[in-house]
Amino acid sequence: MKLLYNIGIFLYGLGIHLMAITNDKAKSWKLGRQYIFAALRMQINLRGI
Repeated sequence: MKLLYNIGIFLYGLGIHLMAITNDKAKSWKLGRQYIFAALRMQINLRGI
């Protein structure tokens, strides 16, 4: 079951990357995820947690 889940997640990500070529909403989603961890890290550092 875990293998099917991992394959599904991989295919979903691949689909988003392929759709980002022509679809503005998919492109925005991809760019937003690219910087999310840096933004979260910065917010944590600003709060002193």
